[in-house]
Amino acid sequence: MSGRASLDAFIAGVERLGLMNRDVAKAAEKPVADVARKAAAAGESPSGEPWAPKKDGGKALEGAAGAIESSVEGAKVVLTIGKPYVFHNHGAGGSSTTKEAERHRQRTTARQASTGTSSKFHAPKRQILPAAGEGVPEPMKSAIADVAKDVFGKAVG
Repeated sequence: MSGRASLDAFIAGVERLGLMNRDVAKAAEKPVADVARKAAAAGESPSGEPWAPKKDGGKALEGAAGAIESSVEGAKVVLTIGKPYVFHNHGAGGSSTTKEAERHRQRTTARQASTGTSSKFHAPKRQILPAAGEGVPEPMKSAIADVAKDVFGKAVG
């Protein structure tokens, strides 16, 4: 290989490395989603802590694993989960400490006192997906690292 061809090959390799984050995200989408689904099917948070059992002692959120969806946005793997599981992911029904939540509880208490009815909605927190800003759980980091090794190997050939 001539000097010019060698330089061109080097430049092409560097350009491929510049796109590596995007390529890793595309390749890691399924493995990362599978890690989240496996944890949910086992009744665990993404980092491995077991969920609290249901009041009757049964397994909580049995369908949560099947409700996890994944996509790629640029260099990010995005995991989402719909209703009703999203309420458990964050916890709902009195656990929030914001001023708006407190006002809502006061209104609900007043309405219950005047009507004699009560709300039965409560979704205890059972984390299904990693919380934004809390970092990537170790099992997902491992899946991403495995994919990144393969993508890097292909990029530098």
